[in-house]
Amino acid sequence: MINYVHDDSLVAAKSEVGPSTLLDRIDASAIKASPFPYVVIEDALAVDEYRELEAALPPIEVLPKKFRECNNRRVDLISSSGRAELPIEQITERWSRFLQDHASERFVDQVVSLFGGHIAASSSRFYQEILGPSWKRALYDPKKRGGGKKFRWMQPWISLSKTNWLNDFANPQSLQVTGRATLALNTPVIQQTSVRGPHVDSRHKCYVGLFYLRHPDDQSTGGDLELFRWKSGKPRTRWASKISDNELELIETVPYRPNTYVLFLNTDDAIHGVTIRSKSEVPRYLCVTSGWFSSAPERIVGPSFTGQGNGVYEK
Repeated sequence: MINYVHDDSLVAAKSEVGPSTLLDRIDASAIKASPFPYVVIEDALAVDEYRELEAALPPIEVLPKKFRECNNRRVDLISSSGRAELPIEQITERWSRFLQDHASERFVDQVVSLFGGHIAASSSRFYQEILGPSWKRALYDPKKRGGGKKFRWMQPWISLSKTNWLNDFANPQSLQVTGRATLALNTPVIQQTSVRGPHVDSRHKCYVGLFYLRHPDDQSTGGDLELFRWKSGKPRTRWASKISDNELELIETVPYRPNTYVLFLNTDDAIHGVTIRSKSEVPRYLCVTSGWFSSAPERIVGPSFTGQGNGVYEK
């Protein structure tokens, strides 16, 4: 369980009590609330810190041939937990520290403190689960807004017993969130495509962050991040894994630039996607930071797999 303190000064103070993070240079005033809470941070790290990470990016040649020959596919290289493809020995100590720092309880605390009241205000748009009583849990569908028809129909009787929620988003200090940080790349582009179109991430996530590490030799165009909202009058699908462009309105395009960090709360309408990237022999590097609720499958935030895909740090 995180140690939540709703104090804007906490974000700025973090750098004084531990390693620097991607959030040390901003405060809550930088957050945009619509269509979902997010922040775009340019020059997120000091130049020397960023250059050190950039210089230690693993070349694509360290990956098996089956990955190198894929067209514009995401591959997780190393991760604080869950599956990844490289042995730990192939990652520098600098990257080891960076990933562990950005999966730490301290960083999760920093994220939740930064977004503060936005979490409470967005409570109905997060994934929720009832732990008890069992009869309420049987009625409640966490994938549907308001818990589904059965739950809403029983609303007059719901107050007969206290509901025990997995997370109480109106009271952020109750959140149970596990951090994860993953160094990844999108393989070279042989045929122009988008690595992933408009979608919403797993409902088990509390937040998602994308830290861009554009290689100095990358002369490609595209590969930018787009943020969307549903068009007025269009139906809303909660945590949709694939959404047609004609259902959406583009809100902002974040260029794929080095040392840029985008962080957002993973509400059911946090729609984002990546633009088509031109042909390139250079991978598209990024580091993904995420916070996972305790409802997440163990394969995501649990200990590493054995054998293939064991390039992770044990929790």
